[in-house]
Amino acid sequence: MVMSKEIREQIDKVRNWKPILNEVIDASEAYTDEGAIQTVLDGKRNVGYVQLTSGEIEDLKSKGLKIITVFPKRSKVRKEYIKSLSSGGWGKAGATYFADVSYIIYNNQGEDDAYKLYDYMKARQGFVSDNTPDEARYVGKLLGYSDKSIEEFVKKNYFTTNKEFENKSVNNDILTPDYYLEDFYAMDGMDFYTEDRAKEKIQTVIDYVLNIQYPLKVYRGINTINPRKDYEGASWTTEVQVAEGFGNKIYVGLIPNQNVIDVEQTIRTRTMNPYEFEIYVPNFDDVQIINTYEKKS
Repeated sequence: MVMSKEIREQIDKVRNWKPILNEVIDASEAYTDEGAIQTVLDGKRNVGYVQLTSGEIEDLKSKGLKIITVFPKRSKVRKEYIKSLSSGGWGKAGATYFADVSYIIYNNQGEDDAYKLYDYMKARQGFVSDNTPDEARYVGKLLGYSDKSIEEFVKKNYFTTNKEFENKSVNNDILTPDYYLEDFYAMDGMDFYTEDRAKEKIQTVIDYVLNIQYPLKVYRGINTINPRKDYEGASWTTEVQVAEGFGNKIYVGLIPNQNVIDVEQTIRTRTMNPYEFEIYVPNFDDVQIINTYEKKS
């Protein structure tokens, strides 16, 4: 399941939001893992995204940095690698990008932003790719890049003319199957579907999400026995069995209307993980909790 409460709120408000930083850096300072690491060690920024060896992990820990391990889905590595080369995305472009894991490093001031980045990456199957200008700005700010670097990246990758860039407009049609084809084929075992058949299956998901009857009863499972650092929100399901598979404490809630859910992310997660029956709600408080209970052992 995906994302946290903070992510969508901050993406929506990204132009007015800045993480707590000692200073910001030009993105060029972090083009290599060595540069990315050094800028965090030097205190120029609080969070970095890198590949590390086991020796480097221990060395950075000894220097006071904290590390979050991110596990990408193997089936999406090739597509994300190609995208990073062609679009100049924030993702790593190079042979090390094929490593099984990547790492978020952060200092004592960067914990909140580091976990926001981690939560964001979970929604992208373990990658740091962006699909909209505001998502690019959000990731750039979490990584401590200067506004100038971020806007140069956005202009290069999302706007074809100066006029389009000045108008801050981009056409991302989130209600067409083509928009989710890459997500569909990123999942294991989907390669045998023709593109037409894949689009049919995605269209079924889109039709369902657009025609949900509200209020909608949903469930969320939280693991309180072996808790981990996490933010509340985002991932709900219409199937109680799914929620019970994720945790021992079960929230039962009502979603009042479509404005509460993130339509794009709900379509994406239902396309990629159809048997989780997910409904993506950015703000936990928007769900009316009607019951909580402990799952029976």
